[in-house]
Amino acid sequence: MIYWISEDYVRDNLPVEYSLLSGNILPALQQAHFINARDILGDRLFDKINELIITNTIDDPDNERFKFLLDQYLQNVVLYWTMVYMNVNLLAKYANRGVQSQQGEFSNNADLSVWRTLKNEFQDLATYYSQRCNDWLFWNQNFFVPYYTYMIANGLQPASARDKFRNGGVVLGARRRFSYNNMCCY
Repeated sequence: MIYWISEDYVRDNLPVEYSLLSGNILPALQQAHFINARDILGDRLFDKINELIITNTIDDPDNERFKFLLDQYLQNVVLYWTMVYMNVNLLAKYANRGVQSQQGEFSNNADLSVWRTLKNEFQDLATYYSQRCNDWLFWNQNFFVPYYTYMIANGLQPASARDKFRNGGVVLGARRRFSYNNMCCY
């Protein structure tokens, strides 16, 4: 799995303890890449950026537009969606005895209203950065031809300029999404 940001980047840029385990960060990081970043980019552009990272050619002058997109837009998208998914992942864990609440030896669990407030705040931030990235890509799509396209006939996921993520209400023309974390559509 190629990650566009590191675990340390998550720890340094989000309000989490530096001792937070990799097992709490990596699943959320993976979800942010596969769900949110891929929805914005589509499969072709997503795979192209991963290929440039694997071959270590993303810093080449010919690939500066991909590097700009990654540094200025996609890293923030992945960072804040990671925090949204981590909020849910850190609330409780599946264990042999069922779903267990996370508790520290010398700490108290936060009230559910505090958790909801934090989750909503980070969803709003993640939506802001996702929409900002989506808008920039829409107006600069000619930089990424043939990777960023809205019509793909071979089974790959196309990019979608119509998705409005989570703007706090109904958006005309946006498709509904099912959230497995919240078990509802939004």
